[in-house]
Amino acid sequence: MSVNMLIGLDFKLLGTDLKAGYLKLDKGFKILLTQPETEKNEGISIAQFIADVEKLAGKQEGLSADDIKNKIKSSSENSKINLDEIKIKLSSIYLKVVSDGTKTDCEYAFRLDILAEGLVPTAIKSIIDVKLLTIAIWNTANDKILQQLSIPAELQNA
Repeated sequence: MSVNMLIGLDFKLLGTDLKAGYLKLDKGFKILLTQPETEKNEGISIAQFIADVEKLAGKQEGLSADDIKNKIKSSSENSKINLDEIKIKLSSIYLKVVSDGTKTDCEYAFRLDILAEGLVPTAIKSIIDVKLLTIAIWNTANDKILQQLSIPAELQNA
């Protein structure tokens, strides 16, 4: 009789609820990382991200969110960049690893959005205004996952 074992984890990364699982099979294993489709994700601000990284690193000194804001503010009199308005959002993440003990297959998809409403100074918004910067990486052909990435079909397999 074979023995199977499952270890599961629900956690949050960059404000996004995620689910992970590791299934140990008699021969090989499976790993799956996904996000619940129904969860709303507002992302986290750059200022909050910097503060959390500082806490994680246990640094008492170094560059804080206020230090970065002050450096940006002092670099230009007209600069009105607001780090609290710039948000990082993990829009989609998928990882599936399957091993049968002799070979391992890996599928993945990842989309990170930077909501950049506060990036461009107000003084030049009539010339250029950046709303969103998207970074997506994938190797899956799974239609459901590709739909979650929101990549136009003509760009998916360019």
